[in-house]
Amino acid sequence: MDTPYSIGKLNLVTDAISRNKAVVAAGQTVSAGEVILSVPSLVTSLLPKWRGKRCDLCCRNIPTRACSRCKEASYCSANCQTRAWKAHHRRVCPLLSSGFHLSHAFMSQSAEEQANADLLLSLWGLASQTAEDESWDSEEPDMALQDLASDPIHCFKNLVLHPHARALPALPRSLLSSHPKFLNSAWSRFDCNNFVVHNISSLEPESGAYALGIFPLASRCFNHSCSPNAWSAFRLRAGQVWLEVRALENIPSEAEVSIPYLDPVLPFRERHLRLSQIYGFECSCKRCNLEKQLALPTLPPEGSVLLEAAVTEAVFASSEEWEMHRWGAEVLARLPASIRHEEFMKILSTRFESQVHDGPYAEAWLTGRALLALCLLMYPLNYPITGRSMWILL
Repeated sequence: MDTPYSIGKLNLVTDAISRNKAVVAAGQTVSAGEVILSVPSLVTSLLPKWRGKRCDLCCRNIPTRACSRCKEASYCSANCQTRAWKAHHRRVCPLLSSGFHLSHAFMSQSAEEQANADLLLSLWGLASQTAEDESWDSEEPDMALQDLASDPIHCFKNLVLHPHARALPALPRSLLSSHPKFLNSAWSRFDCNNFVVHNISSLEPESGAYALGIFPLASRCFNHSCSPNAWSAFRLRAGQVWLEVRALENIPSEAEVSIPYLDPVLPFRERHLRLSQIYGFECSCKRCNLEKQLALPTLPPEGSVLLEAAVTEAVFASSEEWEMHRWGAEVLARLPASIRHEEFMKILSTRFESQVHDGPYAEAWLTGRALLALCLLMYPLNYPITGRSMWILL
């Protein structure tokens, strides 16, 4: 094995399947809840519905004021505006001032495509201050982990490429004609390396998304698993968004640290389709190897009382005890296939939210308990959304 690159308790070592993997350094252990890696964003971009409501630099949800020049970017303070101006906005501002956000080409894109276009603009504004377009033509050699951490632009250029060729998002014509090498090279690393910045604010995690972000070191270090032992959280601090990779469980020395690239509750076939299309690989974690042997989940029947009872009993030892089971495909394999169907969680979630507000409250307790049991089965151990579900129920 090659000499590992290390930072903190992490080693980045070569791997036979993926290029590298992050493992706990020899002689070290990681405790559940411990922050394994904390890194600031390189650049972020707000999803369209949050423009003008959150700061374009730190993403905090507090009152903002628009840039006096372009009227498009908004900031929560003079400090954030000054930092953004020096970092990238002074180059992007003239492009936005021409009404780019109001153009048909930009407006006809999806919300995610618009955010990707803004993210690419900000990355260009940042990177063009330190590197010429020609430097984006050549492949970056592997670097020591400490060097990757200290040079996020080079770390970004060291990331794997998207498995499929894709057209660029709508961008200002002047930029497309003047910087094609940079745009195409940077775009080839989007989606499969970027993060959706979110908070766990509902039982549907995607509804808590508010921005896209580039965190090159985290993208470079961590592989995916559908049964991960860590997850990525986001902290909003004055002037910057930070990504923290936290342990979901105790991780022993030399064990790989993995995170989920997708919502772990997605059905097996949906997970594998997205992983193939976006990341270009097939997951072979223990969960996937077990789930591929199970029957396809069937649509839950009208009225799911029996399913609710089955999932509640599978998780809680008795009506008096809150004995929670660690996730395992073995448990799901013993239950009706409809429980694994994505509609079952939607049915429980919708019914619970209605009952908890309007009653009957006795039924809300039963529905909520079944929903919590399902979350504990479908999500990894200690996954944050299960804690939130329990807090609501209690």
